[in-house]
Amino acid sequence: MYSFVGMKTEERVIANSTVHNIILEENNLLEEVVVTAYGVERKNTYSASVSAVLKGEVSGINVKENENSNISIRGASSISSSTKPLYVVNGELVDGNPKLSPNEIASMYVIKDEDGQKIYGSRAANGVIVITTHEAKSKDEKNIEAFEAMVEGKIELKGWNPDTPYLKELKKIQNTNEAFSKYLELRVKYSNAPSFYIDVADFFKERNQEEKAIQVLSNVAEIELDNYELLRSLAYKFEEYKMYSSAIHMYKQIVELRPEDIQSYRDLALVYEDIGEYQKAVDLLYQIVNGEFVDKDEDRRYEGIETVALFELNKIRRKYKEKLKTNHFDKRLVKDVALDLVVTVDWNHNDTDIDLWVTDPNGEECSYKHSQTKIGGYITNDMTEGFGPEAFMLKKAIKGKYTFEVDYYSSSEQKISGPTTLKVTIYKNYGKVNEVKEVKVIRLSNKDDEIEIGNIIF
Repeated sequence: MYSFVGMKTEERVIANSTVHNIILEENNLLEEVVVTAYGVERKNTYSASVSAVLKGEVSGINVKENENSNISIRGASSISSSTKPLYVVNGELVDGNPKLSPNEIASMYVIKDEDGQKIYGSRAANGVIVITTHEAKSKDEKNIEAFEAMVEGKIELKGWNPDTPYLKELKKIQNTNEAFSKYLELRVKYSNAPSFYIDVADFFKERNQEEKAIQVLSNVAEIELDNYELLRSLAYKFEEYKMYSSAIHMYKQIVELRPEDIQSYRDLALVYEDIGEYQKAVDLLYQIVNGEFVDKDEDRRYEGIETVALFELNKIRRKYKEKLKTNHFDKRLVKDVALDLVVTVDWNHNDTDIDLWVTDPNGEECSYKHSQTKIGGYITNDMTEGFGPEAFMLKKAIKGKYTFEVDYYSSSEQKISGPTTLKVTIYKNYGKVNEVKEVKVIRLSNKDDEIEIGNIIF
């Protein structure tokens, strides 16, 4: 299949090793585009071909517009044989290839061949593609939840449970070396569950055995994942443990899986700063700030991310100005940024609403309901979709205690991705030579939680 934006897609059968040149015709589907100060605004909706590359026996998903303005979803086939997967739509197994309007699909993920067979037997030898539509999210919620619960019970890629059997076994062992040997034994059974490595790493860290915790986390690289939410959760953990090379590896995979998410590029940029790749960091952040990535965010889930990225861009520029080439930056976007306190929160689940609240020493709360305080505290745009970020910024801190909380309202994501993971980054002396940065990763296991996530004293 040959495709390019603005051209008609052509399909050819490969009969031998020779592939002839293909000339694509214009399709005149590109709509009028209005250029604004910070990005691009689409006048009309425009559909194009989409391809999600997967691993395992299901080699790909092609979403192809047909003559009836529907899309046909099918597992990609090899030249010599067919590899058709099973399909589950809104918790129900369907016959053949489902045909849906492009706007109907809310989410789609893959259960690979081996795990799929634990649920449907040999019929799932080529994997299972699970689709949820927007309408079913509210009308068929019980059906979807029942399917997800069944999946959790049958495959090892399941959500986090604080009473997991492996943690109970490890906690019984007092000797650290014996506990590590037990981990190696348990790993055979739980090797496919990313939450297993995260939980065990935290177990050793709580025992002040950070070297062993890092060793456990390094084993995550052995898992082949194409679930971007799990990858983001793992990347957060790598950041917390200062395993920046591993975090970059994860974030690069996420960018490949989710190029439409502006957050993916911001995540990668911030870790580039951590390893000293300052130019790569500012270049990515500048693309967010000047609107180059705006057209990727068709659903406008990241409106407001430019504000946070602008501060981060100028913070790096201020600290490492002599090492950077920024002459090509729009001078209107170049500011001198130095703040006493910055707190940012990011999360790994899409379509999740998390709100940051900060209470200053005067007892005044700063939140989306009250975005500016008397001492100059400021909360950025309220992110009700996507993955954040939300940030609190304060130029001049007064003496006393600052308390940080989050309100976790809801998440409609598949339980196969585990609980929502929250990354909290606290900066003291933001943009200054004595800047201090701390990353904390928290699991949010219940809906409608109000959680105190930390505090700092000036």
